[in-house]
Amino acid sequence: MEAYKSREWWSNDGKNSQSKAWLKAGWEVQEVNLEEGFVILKKTSQAHTSGKTRDSSSVEDKKPFIPAPARITKRKVPSKTKAARLYARIKNAERQRNVETRGLGHRRAYEKRLFSSDKHPA
Repeated sequence: MEAYKSREWWSNDGKNSQSKAWLKAGWEVQEVNLEEGFVILKKTSQAHTSGKTRDSSSVEDKKPFIPAPARITKRKVPSKTKAARLYARIKNAERQRNVETRGLGHRRAYEKRLFSSDKHPA
């Protein structure tokens, strides 16, 4: 929260650990606008080091970055039982929709027993 409130937090003096990190990575704060909530960082010519000189041989000895191989996940295929149950649910839902859309012409068995055709409630 301090970064949102004070400009001193964004100073390039290296007093806090965050400023040490961006200075070491070769960045400097160029502009801070707390009212609109943005900061502009500028890439410096070289990264700051803490009293150590940079050797050209150490740069050549570094290996290139090779990312770790990504694991390809297999798609799980549902079992035949699960597929059959899902298919039955879908079919039952379709049947239920068809029954509801038929309207008054279709009566369930218990309704047929309860009401004769001339005494059906309105």
